[in-house]
Amino acid sequence: MRKKIFAAALILCSLILFSSVQAEIKIYTGVGEHYMEDEKETLAQAQDAAKLAAELNAMEQAQINVKSYSEAHNSNLTQDEIISITAGVMNITGVKYSLKDEAGVLLMCAEVTAEIDTDKIAELVEREIKRRMA
Repeated sequence: MRKKIFAAALILCSLILFSSVQAEIKIYTGVGEHYMEDEKETLAQAQDAAKLAAELNAMEQAQINVKSYSEAHNSNLTQDEIISITAGVMNITGVKYSLKDEAGVLLMCAEVTAEIDTDKIAELVEREIKRRMA
């Protein structure tokens, strides 16, 4: 019973959230760094590691908290849940790299520009709602 009430509240929240928002592509800039401490590591490997960190940073910025729910009985927290959706599907439109020397250790820096479509986020929300109702 409680699951159905929670699911209904989640559906209502998502309908309110997404009915008022038009689908649009938002642009995020993520930054990441990687220290090249292993002498066998190549520049390409360091670039990949820094780019991955930058992509994760952009995804964190695009995160949308859909619903938070807390339940307490006799002043004790019995359930605390935050449902958040992060668009794992991004379109990377640009990457810039720079290499710095910090006290004898090379630091690879990456900056990515990513586009995220809010329609894809809405699809992820709907999929999560259906999963929780099952």
